[in-house]
Amino acid sequence: MSSNDNTSIQKESQEQFAFTWSEKWGKRKEMSLLVANAYENSSELSLQRKAFKVKECAKFLRFKACPTGADGHTRTLKKGNFCDDRICPVCNKKRAIRLISALMPALESCRFSYKIIFVTLTLRNVAEIRHDVYERLQKCWRGFQINFLLGRKHKNKGNQYYYDGPCVGGVVTLETTYNEEQEEGLVWHPHFHGILICKEYLNQEAASNYWEKVTGDSFIVGLTEVKFDPQRGILDSVLETVKYLAKLSYKMPENRIVELALALRRVRCINAFGVLKGFMQKWEEARKEEEHSLVCKKCGRDLIEMALKWYGSKYLLRNLSEERRRFSQKACCSKNINEVPLNSR
Repeated sequence: MSSNDNTSIQKESQEQFAFTWSEKWGKRKEMSLLVANAYENSSELSLQRKAFKVKECAKFLRFKACPTGADGHTRTLKKGNFCDDRICPVCNKKRAIRLISALMPALESCRFSYKIIFVTLTLRNVAEIRHDVYERLQKCWRGFQINFLLGRKHKNKGNQYYYDGPCVGGVVTLETTYNEEQEEGLVWHPHFHGILICKEYLNQEAASNYWEKVTGDSFIVGLTEVKFDPQRGILDSVLETVKYLAKLSYKMPENRIVELALALRRVRCINAFGVLKGFMQKWEEARKEEEHSLVCKKCGRDLIEMALKWYGSKYLLRNLSEERRRFSQKACCSKNINEVPLNSR
């Protein structure tokens, strides 16, 4: 393949990469504006104060990426102006990126010694979402985790603690979906998605029976063993676990958005235990050593810096590295012209 063909393919890949990122982040930015409008029109003073911050969220995003733009190559969100609101779709995406980056190495180290299981724990749908719904879900999870997954606590001869249950650790994240077409007005569906590190595969019937015991009215427990894919590894299950805290839609009424925001106050949305406890702190320490990396982890090419800027209704992508290169060339040319001796002109 000639160098011209290679350059053409690389350019097409970069254009597709730019279009995909602009589309994905643009849709989330549009949803964040709906959240900001709902806050602004609410009667809750604390939400009204947040409205401007949510509206200004992610107007500028900066990335480092592999110049090929190919899937699987380095694409890192470096900075941006974020509001960090609980239900802002842009900030949920940012949190998901961080969680995926932290979880992947932790799970990769466990997959040879243990079974990795994707779990879904649900409650019955409710007509109105309130803080006590989440308190009940958290209480049910604690009972399920301590008594069914971990089992009893023991101490061995070396004075080290261990549990006799089938699970040695895991992480679950809270998710709330809204569906206005549900019968009897039961539009809210709060549930947990999670990944469990187990010594053996969990018994489906036993898990369902115990979940019904702690909830009193719900027996639905989804258990799926995570199979390692040569191309994507265990990425798909991790994505399903952390992809969003709240799934908003364009049809969602403003009063429902406000209802969800008020219910989620002071709610713990991520629960890690056992061998995965503290996985975020460990990742943060490791990330500090790699944050100044200048090359793609997969192909070794020098990374380029790119930026997305919001212009009213859409994102436009800028190649900051290319802009700097052109600016330096112009500066160099103008300098050379000024340095030409007068008698040679």
